[in-house]
Amino acid sequence: TLSRRLRLLLGNRARCNRAQHAFMTPVDARQLTWIFFVGYFVFAPFFVLVYTKGYEPGKSGLGQGVRFGFYLGAMLSVLNSYAWYVVLPIPLVIACYWFAAIFVQFILAGIAAGLTYRNA
Repeated sequence: TLSRRLRLLLGNRARCNRAQHAFMTPVDARQLTWIFFVGYFVFAPFFVLVYTKGYEPGKSGLGQGVRFGFYLGAMLSVLNSYAWYVVLPIPLVIACYWFAAIFVQFILAGIAAGLTYRNA
């Protein structure tokens, strides 16, 4: 029924209440922010490396970047957002928002790679 589907999507109240305790406090998170940036500094060169391996000379960098971002976004946003849904006590709607946000982020990163990379 519709109400059952809405409960699945939005989660029940107990799951939402448990979600409050699943995340770090802002103070603790700020102390570990450096790990977040280290992860991006490790990820970025590999992101560009994979882009360059699939680069096709003579085609639009913008189009190739969108395609690359779409492929990686589809692959990694599903893995990331829904895996966390299984691990954390969060409503499904949050996982759906994470999926959309990560997907868009990868498309934008692909566009940036496509517009800046030039085959030497």
